[in-house]
Amino acid sequence: MDSSPTLLDLMDNVLVRSEQSKSNNGHIHGNANGSANETYNKQLILESHRHSSKVVLKQIDMMDVAENRLNLEKSKTHTIFIAMEVLDNLAHDKVTLCEMSGAVLQGEIQYPSGKNFKDVHKNELEEVFKPLSDGLLKHVLKTQPSYLPDSPHSNGTKWIPTVACGMIQGFLTSRRNSSVILADFDWLPPPQFESRSIRSRRSLGGEFEPLVTCMDDVDHACYLNSPELCDILFPTYFPALNEYVEKLLQEHKIPSTANFMKQNDFLDRYGKEEVDRTRGMLTGYTPLLEDFSNCSVLTVTRGT
Repeated sequence: MDSSPTLLDLMDNVLVRSEQSKSNNGHIHGNANGSANETYNKQLILESHRHSSKVVLKQIDMMDVAENRLNLEKSKTHTIFIAMEVLDNLAHDKVTLCEMSGAVLQGEIQYPSGKNFKDVHKNELEEVFKPLSDGLLKHVLKTQPSYLPDSPHSNGTKWIPTVACGMIQGFLTSRRNSSVILADFDWLPPPQFESRSIRSRRSLGGEFEPLVTCMDDVDHACYLNSPELCDILFPTYFPALNEYVEKLLQEHKIPSTANFMKQNDFLDRYGKEEVDRTRGMLTGYTPLLEDFSNCSVLTVTRGT
């Protein structure tokens, strides 16, 4: 899996679209690669002498995988699942606690009734909190209670990696004999405001707040106040995600082990020779270990 612009450019120019867009049930979410409710299944077009019968490349909306709208082919074949900087772009849910009852409330985007969503101006969108009803979000919070806000009276609002959790469950339960590598940001810097930044907010701030950057490389304070086309990046709290994966493995009796570590530790452990080739002769500096210090890697390895 990859959400890089280069791969998307490849898909747009080499692959063929074969499915229509689908609805995403109105989750509050961010997706850096266009609308998250567009689903494309595309097959790589290769010349016959390049093993076209063996190579298939598909672009799939992870919302469909997470919410079990797409039936992944079950297989006992050893499957390697690699997602590099995918988690940060997946849809998240925002939750808070009711100050009166302490009940969990889910964030939703509301717009004037009687209007088609496509005709709604962004300034008409409003973030509201309603009683918890989303099935996937309920499952994630039940499985991993640490995702719940601590208190309605402190910073009791959190972004939850709902689709990441559902996506991982979908792949692990369909391909029980899997090895998994998930690499992503474990921390993101606060927005760097400048004169073109929109600093006002129309949404409630929360823990694990995304970094919102428009196509002009300008940061903005709030996803509702930002320009229409933005890159929305979420940090991943790897301790909670790793614990969630461990619980999935136990629940579904999958004989594998989940673990996470900082990216530089992962590279030093599994790619020491490659890392050493990048070291400077005078200082020993290597970008593989010393750059991107805000990244971690989660792995799932098969039991022996």
